[in-house]
Amino acid sequence: MDENFKTIEFIKSTHSDFPNFKSFNELRFLNMNTNMLRYAEAKKHNLYYHKKAYIKSNGTVYNAPFSEEIHGNIFKQSILSIIKTVSFQKHWNITKDLIKVCCDCQYRYACVDGRIPQKSKSAKTYYFNNECKYNPYENSFNEN
Repeated sequence: MDENFKTIEFIKSTHSDFPNFKSFNELRFLNMNTNMLRYAEAKKHNLYYHKKAYIKSNGTVYNAPFSEEIHGNIFKQSILSIIKTVSFQKHWNITKDLIKVCCDCQYRYACVDGRIPQKSKSAKTYYFNNECKYNPYENSFNEN
């Protein structure tokens, strides 16, 4: 490779005011759509967490709008240094195929699920603390 070649990284910035939702389930099912790029991403990554950062007006960086875990502040360090940390990227590669119940769901490659995956005793699988609004075994929605 040519020593004069420089890598350029692009950051897409968007502003959004997140409305108040009763639960992650409500937000997820409003945003469920897919295309080939999203499907390909979902096969290897988590659609909700992968390569996304949320920055509050005070500069605080989170990996999700509902997250309580702070990963840094853009007024004290660069956004690139924050998003390259292992702690920021810890959910990026947890696919729905690795999460109990989700691995059996027909919507797993379109679902943008903001619940935080918990590691099972078997380090190779994950689960969620709360149930999804959709039950893939009964092919039905729970309205609770």
